[in-house]
Amino acid sequence: MKVKVTVVTVVYGTRWPLLKQVADACLSDSQVETFIIVDNGCHDAIAMDEYAKNHGGRVVVLRQEKNIGYSGAISQGLDFARNTDCDFVFVLDDDSIPEEGAINHFLTNLQFFNDKKVILVGNRVDVPGNKDIFTTRPLQDNSPHGTLFEVFSWRKFVNVCKLVLGIQPNVNNPFIPIVPTEAFVTGGTFLPIDVVRSVDVPDASMFIYGEDLDYAWRIRKLGYQSYACARPIIHDIDMTFPNYGDHIFGLFNP
Repeated sequence: MKVKVTVVTVVYGTRWPLLKQVADACLSDSQVETFIIVDNGCHDAIAMDEYAKNHGGRVVVLRQEKNIGYSGAISQGLDFARNTDCDFVFVLDDDSIPEEGAINHFLTNLQFFNDKKVILVGNRVDVPGNKDIFTTRPLQDNSPHGTLFEVFSWRKFVNVCKLVLGIQPNVNNPFIPIVPTEAFVTGGTFLPIDVVRSVDVPDASMFIYGEDLDYAWRIRKLGYQSYACARPIIHDIDMTFPNYGDHIFGLFNP
């Protein structure tokens, strides 16, 4: 089934060479009708404009007068996407390159849900810990019901010791191609256009970080569930947080 897809991205500083690789990958798919770039103060504006000109209207550049933060920029992009002729909006970071056939992978996954209200997110395999969610692990046991035996079980004590000692969990467990999530990180998200048009865009006042979780929970209020998918694979070619735990535990005191 061929659909129409709008891609939304944000770029700033010297990152145009990275985003160009993302754009090349997306525009090679004829199902991508529009590629939106929110220019948040990119130093290569001339090269970007020339690139847009060479793609005959498929590339739209929304230029900001100053860096309004990722939250403000992605909200501008999604707001513009509302009025494009598309079935889905694919949100990508400026360094996240989707594999060939990424959209078809999303469409194949959607067939498993029989028109249920779902949001799918691609597999950003380079993000530390991301691959682990597709296999069952010891710490993913069912929550205890409250008995002393369950709360203070030997197995849970061993798991805590493994965490403290940095021992990696056993990953020789069943592979799960699609797993439910409580929320989603914006980059790599495949959103039905009805969602983009129905839910207020991400909160620009957050500037950076957190706006995606807030957006995800507002979408959940409409009855949507979100799922992480083993395919499509999305490669992050310039990792901001290269080590496990950098993103959350590096920002907040435990």
